[in-house]
Amino acid sequence: MKMSTEKTIQSILVTGASGYVGQHLLEYLCQTEPPASIAKREIVAWSSTSSTLAPTPCMAKGVTMEGGIIEAVDLTNSVSVTEALARLSSPVHVVVHLAAISGLQACQDDPVRALATNHPTILWEALPNTTRVIAMSTDQVYDGFHPPYSEADASSETLSPINVYGETKLAMEQGLMELFSPQQCVILRSSLILGSPAVHSKKQSFVQFLETQLLEKKETNVFTDEYRSVVSVTNVVQVISYFLEHNKESPGIYNMGGSESVNRWDIALAVHRQLWGDDDHETPSNLHGIERSKLPKTPNAAPSPPNITMEIGKLQTLLQSAGIQLWGLNDTIHHCNLSRPQL
Repeated sequence: MKMSTEKTIQSILVTGASGYVGQHLLEYLCQTEPPASIAKREIVAWSSTSSTLAPTPCMAKGVTMEGGIIEAVDLTNSVSVTEALARLSSPVHVVVHLAAISGLQACQDDPVRALATNHPTILWEALPNTTRVIAMSTDQVYDGFHPPYSEADASSETLSPINVYGETKLAMEQGLMELFSPQQCVILRSSLILGSPAVHSKKQSFVQFLETQLLEKKETNVFTDEYRSVVSVTNVVQVISYFLEHNKESPGIYNMGGSESVNRWDIALAVHRQLWGDDDHETPSNLHGIERSKLPKTPNAAPSPPNITMEIGKLQTLLQSAGIQLWGLNDTIHHCNLSRPQL
């Protein structure tokens, strides 16, 4: 029996397109020709903020962006969502859901809006039931007391978020599996994302904060007692791109992290070495390590899990066929485009 060689048109809706990951993803998609199996990619970009131009024009052959802009759409408002969908020139085939209220305290202070944004049921229910979804979740769905975590950890003890942000993302995971077939969903439990600046995004990664603090020699406290499998934004874009091409072949839940478990102190020292040279192992005098667990407790403060290190073998094994390697900390920082100071 002959295999079909017919090429398809792929319409991709990206939510949170003006955010840090969204900007990096759009830039990649607009500059990269679709794989051979896809004749054309049509990108629809939404943001909760005002409409803006895309970070880069679609230069790649076979790629277009609806209107050439990132459109302002409120995922918590049914009229805004339904009207935006009605304006589209073709139905959506795949949603890449990046929109989120990700600040731990912001979610703790307004759990209703956090849930409506992070798990936008208004959008899910407005989409055809054949739509495929690639959704960004978080390592914060784990409790932080039983590392390292694998995707198979589904007990009430380990898969038990200790803050509202993690709760909203776990609700999203469970809701997607109920509203769509599990065969249509890819859920990426992402660690803290580090990388180069996103030119048009107000929100940057922790690396940009550290770069500014270290170059300007500002006094900076950094936590030493919280561990995560930090991941490069370059790897994140590669992973999403992989699932856009292979979205029907490997659905499921994946831990998306780097190859090392580190804390923010480790990250700060790695940024320092990248700025001043790999041989500079002297700790800068303006950098101070502190333990979050010893800080005074404040009312309604968002709890932060102490160790949400993840096992990433399931995802890394899948990516090997595409030649994608999930980086460790040094490689991640090396690809952040930091500018060494003029001495």
